[in-house]
Amino acid sequence: MGPYCQYCALRCFVPDPKRPGYILATCAKGMDNDRDQIGYDIDQARAEIGGAR
Repeated sequence: MGPYCQYCALRCFVPDPKRPGYILATCAKGMDNDRDQIGYDIDQARAEIGGAR
């Protein structure tokens, strides 16, 4: 099931396509936090992975 997000109080997480075993938020505030903490969010990770094909 996964943890609840501290920003939206939902389970808004999806697997990080760049780092197996990690999760990224899909809500706006959670994505802001991901960018601040690790330098990218789920949209950026998906774009990078998609562009590498």
